[in-house]
Amino acid sequence: MMTNIYGELGWMGTGWRARDFKRKDIGGKTGTTNSSKDAWFSGYGPDIVATAWIVFDDNKRSLGRTITGGEAGAKSAQAIWNDFMKVVLDGVRQNDIEPPDGIISITIDSKTGKSATNNSVSKNLEYFIEGTEPKTAAIREVGTIVISEDGNSQELF
Repeated sequence: MMTNIYGELGWMGTGWRARDFKRKDIGGKTGTTNSSKDAWFSGYGPDIVATAWIVFDDNKRSLGRTITGGEAGAKSAQAIWNDFMKVVLDGVRQNDIEPPDGIISITIDSKTGKSATNNSVSKNLEYFIEGTEPKTAAIREVGTIVISEDGNSQELF
């Protein structure tokens, strides 16, 4: 579950730079203090957890300004973590991660959170405790047309 959250999903956010690993068995999280005095990236892979943390020794000065604002964990700290993990993971086979008993995965419609259909435009694989997964399929609206889970369409107006 954590790998799903901090891996695949994290790589769509501030941790996108780790996509280059092309692995599904790693994950991580960026972090930055409000004043940009500290920045870090904590992540993991098979049999390892590592954190790259940057800060001035006096812990009083800002790490600096950039075009988009202050320095951030996703910039410098993650670059350090990525360089370290490239060496550590070299030659290490990707682990296949199986969900524990009682956890199932289904594809959901990103817009509605219901079960995806062939008509769903954006879909994500999500994990649920068995029995808590969405029981109904998504209905997609296209302009003034509603497309039901069986693919039939109906004009609203």
